[in-house]
Amino acid sequence: MNMRILVLNAGSSTLKAGVFDMPSPQPLLELTLDGGAPDDAALDLVEHRLADAGIGAQTLDAVAHRVAHGGPQLREATRIDDAVEREIERAALWVPQHNPLALAGMRLARRRWPGLPQVAVFDTAFHATLPDHAALYAVPKTWRDAGVRRYGFHGMSHAHVMESAAAALDRDARTLRIVSCHLGSGASVCAIDHGRSVDTTMGLTALGGLIMGTRSGDVDPGAVLFALRHLGLTPAEVERALYEDSGLKAMSGTSGDLREVERRAAEGHDDAQTALRAYAYRVRKAIG
Repeated sequence: MNMRILVLNAGSSTLKAGVFDMPSPQPLLELTLDGGAPDDAALDLVEHRLADAGIGAQTLDAVAHRVAHGGPQLREATRIDDAVEREIERAALWVPQHNPLALAGMRLARRRWPGLPQVAVFDTAFHATLPDHAALYAVPKTWRDAGVRRYGFHGMSHAHVMESAAAALDRDARTLRIVSCHLGSGASVCAIDHGRSVDTTMGLTALGGLIMGTRSGDVDPGAVLFALRHLGLTPAEVERALYEDSGLKAMSGTSGDLREVERRAAEGHDDAQTALRAYAYRVRKAIG
């Protein structure tokens, strides 16, 4: 079935958009708008670019939104209504840097194109197949009942890698056992068994697992308690430090951009070299 879909990905510094004539994976149009949270002006620009390419809203069949966290209830791509928005808002407790931006984008889009179906696609959905022994934390039941568990992220990326690997090998993805690596400013590794995610390095939030550009990756929870009790930091300050001032940026003392860290390491910068070794070691360890 052919469908023309506008895809929106609202991030902290950009709004990315693409138009796809499904089932073709090649976009008819891609664009990136720099700025903060999505607003009407950003959607005006999207519409202008679509119009310049001869794509009017009346030619679209649906709008799809990338959402980082679906929480415990939203475990697959879902048509958006008010109840779905409320669940996405609840899941923002775990990813306050991501879900609110996606919500802002979808609310604007629902108002602007009320006749078009709007669908949320979740980065956590691919990992809904994690078995309990991989997904559950050994924390009090009251915490688990409140939704504290491992959800995993980058699910769309890992699913795409799986499908691409299957195509390259001329195999059905359901016959493969592979390890998928998503390595960027955010990073995770995923174990895929016969088309199903069975383990991944990220957990409840997008902080866990590998060292990332500015995110810490796995840290002993006691370090967070130490920062709260003995360094005098507030929860908001700890959160900001772990998301924005950790990772390669903190270890190298230079930048969260891997390219810059590699450049400084090649120049003999000791901390940059240590950061690269730690980054590579954690990736190898996760794969192993």
